[in-house]
Amino acid sequence: MFAALAKTLEDLLSNPFLVVPAALLVLYQALLYYVFFMVFDTAPKFFYDVFALGETVNTGIFDSLAAFVLFHFNELLVVAFLSILWIAGFVGVLFAYSAAKKNPSIGALGAVMTALSKAGKIIGTSFFMWVLVLLFLFGLSSAILLAVFMPGLKLVFMVSFALILLAGIIVYLKIIFLPIVFFDSDKKIVQAMKLTDEFTKKRLIGIFLLVFVLAVLSRLAGEIASTALDALEIEPLAILLMFLSASIISAFTSLSIVNYYYLAAR
Repeated sequence: MFAALAKTLEDLLSNPFLVVPAALLVLYQALLYYVFFMVFDTAPKFFYDVFALGETVNTGIFDSLAAFVLFHFNELLVVAFLSILWIAGFVGVLFAYSAAKKNPSIGALGAVMTALSKAGKIIGTSFFMWVLVLLFLFGLSSAILLAVFMPGLKLVFMVSFALILLAGIIVYLKIIFLPIVFFDSDKKIVQAMKLTDEFTKKRLIGIFLLVFVLAVLSRLAGEIASTALDALEIEPLAILLMFLSASIISAFTSLSIVNYYYLAAR
């Protein structure tokens, strides 16, 4: 873990242009935010009505779910589509940094172009990961709903909730390396999944620590950037600093994961 973090710091200091793929990711995420909140303005209202105001159909659980899907089908479709595109951004960045590690001579822009040339793989991987996230959320939601509507079995469903949550964490620790393995091995997705499982099987504690440390460092860097932003009175400079800080944090996080894989896979 520490070797991967040190290597990432060395890479970024020796070649600051490695921030470029992450900077493009930040711009891409900003575009998705714009689409979500400006073009599909009914989706935020839908979330506000359901989760803030608690507006639901007052019927049985299954009738409520059916009515929920029927009444908000367009919003759900928009959220699903944007979610896949959101995941595709992270997969694409991991592809780009993997390309840069395998062939350093291509440079940052060459790494981005290499990743874009594998757009089909990126979308396929993203859809697969999205399905896993959907199954995870469905499992958690089902356990909560059943515990509410069947209070006599509340303990059983709460234990199920805890087990599903634990399984989700383990799958997450494994699945974040799938894009890297998929790119590095150049095999089909099923074979890449098996290789990912083999790679992560005996490294889950190390991967957990890596993710935890990256989360802490990202939060700390974000707090520092936020403090600096509050001190700036010039709006263009504040926006530029926000963009640069988000890009650097994203680059350090993504590149650390890629470095961890390539250092451990030696």
